[in-house]
Amino acid sequence: MTRGTTPIISFSFDEEELDITLVDYAEVTISQNHKNVIIKKLGLTNENNFEAKLSEEETLSLKPGFCQIQVKVKLHDNNVVATNIETVTVSDVLHGEVML
Repeated sequence: MTRGTTPIISFSFDEEELDITLVDYAEVTISQNHKNVIIKKLGLTNENNFEAKLSEEETLSLKPGFCQIQVKVKLHDNNVVATNIETVTVSDVLHGEVML
């Protein structure tokens, strides 16, 4: 992920892992240095895919280096499931401000 860009965060689940029809709410958390920097609601785009578009402001709030990303899903029965935490490289950008 590059700071100052507008990437789409996308996660998919196998039908055996998660019955999408039982999902109430899904969110992605992006953390750096043990602090949650971005928490964003994920939208269902098709049968097994959730995604959210990050803004320039959101990606500029990340520091160059690494971040951790995890998805949590709340089901209709109030059970909550989560993905494994993934580590992603955060690249810097020369112009570190929001484009006008």
